Amino acid sequence: MASRILDSMTCQNIHIDNVKVNGFAERKSNFNGKLDYVFAVEVQWSDGRMCCVKRTYAEFITLCENLTKVLKCANENGLTNRHLAIPRLKGCKWYIKYDRCLAESREEELHNFAQNLLRQNPSVSEHPAVLDFFEQRPSDPVPGHPRHHISPHHYLYQVSNHFECCLL
Repeated sequence: MASRILDSMTCQNIHIDNVKVNGFAERKSNFNGKLDYVFAVEVQWSDGRMCCVKRTYAEFITLCENLTKVLKCANENGLTNRHLAIPRLKGCKWYIKYDRCLAESREEELHNFAQNLLRQNPSVSEHPAVLDFFEQRPSDPVPGHPRHHISPHHYLYQVSNHFECCLL
């Protein structure tokens, strides 16, 4: 019986049930000091956990590129019985001013990307790259933690009705 319980607790049985991109906040990039936006992502896991993570648009692009490479390799080597297409993101354009209007359109684009990615095939929601991407990192907000309060200078533009997630 103990082995059956341990088997049910392995990562192989965990997948992502739902993802919502539901807000963004401004931040200055540590790298070049330019204005950047970080997007609030609510993640609902198959084991009942719910967490809020923050990811940049560039991180979503990296996920998209990595999944495309992995699935292309799997298709070429006959490891999958059908071709899986990864939804596309528009990508970064150097000539577009990165402002609040662009962040709002990217919020919707990222939400649609995440929904389509998970809806497409159940195996994608269990893929290690997807699980790692949506897993909480030490830099992600912890609901109710005093370190993650909303200050007047850093705030979330939109907050889900289900749970408040402070980004900065």
